[in-house]
Amino acid sequence: MKKVIFTLLVLIGLVLISKPALAYTPNNGDLVKVSNNPAVYFIDANGYRHLFSTRATFFSWYKGSWSDQNIKTISEYELSSLPIGKNVTMRPGYSLIRFDNSLKMYAVLPSGKICKAPAHYGNFQYNRAAIVPASFESDYYNDNICDITADQKLPDGTLLRYSGSNDVYYVQNGQRRRVTETGFNENNFRWDSVIENVSWSMSYPEGNVIYNRESNIYSIGYNFNNSYYGYGCTENWSCNSWGSCSGGSQYRTCWDNNNCNTTYSKPIISQTCQTCSENWTCGAWSSCAYNKQYRTCWDNNNCRTTYSKPAESQTCYSCNENCSCTAWSICASGNQYRSCLDTNRCNTARNKPTESQTCR
Repeated sequence: MKKVIFTLLVLIGLVLISKPALAYTPNNGDLVKVSNNPAVYFIDANGYRHLFSTRATFFSWYKGSWSDQNIKTISEYELSSLPIGKNVTMRPGYSLIRFDNSLKMYAVLPSGKICKAPAHYGNFQYNRAAIVPASFESDYYNDNICDITADQKLPDGTLLRYSGSNDVYYVQNGQRRRVTETGFNENNFRWDSVIENVSWSMSYPEGNVIYNRESNIYSIGYNFNNSYYGYGCTENWSCNSWGSCSGGSQYRTCWDNNNCNTTYSKPIISQTCQTCSENWTCGAWSSCAYNKQYRTCWDNNNCRTTYSKPAESQTCYSCNENCSCTAWSICASGNQYRSCLDTNRCNTARNKPTESQTCR
């Protein structure tokens, strides 16, 4: 009997020794890997791990180099103790993608949805597309209905700039939201993702200005479409109108009509606001030097806020465009056209006048 008890104690001791204590505590937003494997995982708020399937997928969400990222190295046992979630998909609007077994091009929308897009879509050419191994095609979903054509509105997740304008807009929930310089940097947007020279005829309802980082834009967790293992429940949010501005903030209430009991695509319920109406005036732009020029802007009402402050710096080109345009064509089918030529041959189109407009 003593031998049996002793044997059991030895076996229990071996089991305890074979399971090392967990030193890693998962936190929302952590990046982790093991020492002998290059694969990197994102940790969500529920402790699930999500694999970045490709290097391009990782850097669609993060800037810099690998050494700039705070990636934690944990043990294989600690990694295996974390439940597995769905793989991270390419950031919406970062670039077109194609799978390595096909030449079809797709635009990526929030939640990993993809829509077929032509190669001339926006300023994304064929070599701008990110290549995704076909083995990860199941990470995305395509309803085979949402093909995008050149004359359609650009989808959610798109960054765009209208012809002749310096303002950048982000398309979200079918609205266009102007992005300030701080908002652009805080949300890890990239200039090579901006679709340039969009026609003003492509109009959207005006949304709130993006001043700072917003979790429903910046966070990878919002891109998992409410399910760790598929697309079971799709959130459907409705919101009441914004409350009055008090103390520089205003609030609203939002609810999910489908009661998914998740908040991955929940709209923002608070935002900054202003009780003093800013009235900005700006001086002339300085001369172009090293592809930058500057100006000074001041608020005539001295609100001491900068919510609608115009940009005081912009990129420029040492070659000054000098565009000359033909007369507008006759109005046909609600549109008329003209041709514009830069007589200085700068090979840029920063200030190129619009060449089409609606008419009656």
